[in-house]
Amino acid sequence: MPCLEISVPKLDQSKKEILAAKLTKVMADITQLPREIFGIRFFEYESGETANEGLLWDGIKGKPYHHFKLYIGPLKVEIKKKLIAVLTETYTDIIANQDWKPVIFIIETPFENIGVEGKPLSERD
Repeated sequence: MPCLEISVPKLDQSKKEILAAKLTKVMADITQLPREIFGIRFFEYESGETANEGLLWDGIKGKPYHHFKLYIGPLKVEIKKKLIAVLTETYTDIIANQDWKPVIFIIETPFENIGVEGKPLSERD
C-alpha cells in the first residue's frame, strides 16, 4: 500500500480532512492506482519544535517545516514530476499560504520488497 507521511504544523481537523481527501485523489489520479490503497499519516508539531533555514519556527516568523515522504512502488519519471508539482500545489492551496511549500521525497520500493496480507506484492495480481 502506498503511504504518504506528512510532517506539518498543527492543523485543525477540517484542514486534515480536506488534505486527506484531496491528496489521496491527486495520488490516485496521477498514478492511476485505486484510491483505496493509499494511506496518509500526519505528523504534526507545535511552534518551537522545528527549525527551517537555521531558524526555530515560533509560529509567527519564518517558515515551518513541511516534509512529505511518499512510499510507493516504482514510478515513471513523468509521473514523479507530476506528483511533486500537483501535491505541492494542492497542499499550498489548502493551507492558504503560498510560501509554505513542502519538500517531497518519493521513496520507491521494488514490489518484491513490499508485503501485503502476508505475501510480496510481486506475487499478487
